[in-house]
Amino acid sequence: MLLDAGQHVVGIAAEEDEAVRMALIHRPDVILLDLRLAKGGCGRRVAERLAGEVDVSIIFASGNLTPVMRERLAALSPAGMLGKPYGPDQLIGAIHELA
Repeated sequence: MLLDAGQHVVGIAAEEDEAVRMALIHRPDVILLDLRLAKGGCGRRVAERLAGEVDVSIIFASGNLTPVMRERLAALSPAGMLGKPYGPDQLIGAIHELA
């Protein structure tokens, strides 16, 4: 969806250490961060590790954005939160809101 919208994607990380490493190397403007990473890691921990290290906007994506989870994530000052499933309009809209 991002490539189709003309966005530059630096990569996809399946685990916490990889996500942190990619953010530190590439210094992206935006990170779309799933709360449950493919290899069992936690997107919230990635955001916590990056806080103060990288000036980046984080958009959390999850199928579990309950009011309690939204409150926990709000403490990390995310740029946005997308509930799954989401479509191209919601994703690109969230990114464009940052501009």
